[in-house]
Amino acid sequence: MWRVADMFIIFGAFMSISICRLVMASAAALTLASCGGGGDVAGGGGDMSLSPSDYSISIGEGSECGVASIAPPVVVTIVGGQPPFQIINSHPGALVVDRAVATGKNPMFLVSYSASATVCTNPGTITVLDYNSRVAVFTYNVKRD
Repeated sequence: MWRVADMFIIFGAFMSISICRLVMASAAALTLASCGGGGDVAGGGGDMSLSPSDYSISIGEGSECGVASIAPPVVVTIVGGQPPFQIINSHPGALVVDRAVATGKNPMFLVSYSASATVCTNPGTITVLDYNSRVAVFTYNVKRD
């Protein structure tokens, strides 16, 4: 038979385990709440910008605009805003953009100059529009020396 003293020992052990679980669960919840969450998307609100926001290349006087295509593609990172990001190329005959939509944790896109460009765009612009209709603009300049 169980004695009353044995019952208190067993009950006390269960209480200390329950209190320990409660303390650990509270600590875990507090840690998760203080880290700000996370997720697989960038931004979440606030201002939106591009890094870099502009790029310039100089070509020789009298050179064809397509010479600008020798420059490596520019990696443009979208900072802030809310995905998905629509990427709108205002000069598709001269500027080449690798995608029309950017999403994910580190949204970015590549911009380069077309080797077959017949018109020099100065400046050429890429407009980025986020889910909340915020706008950021990337400018690509081709300058003649």
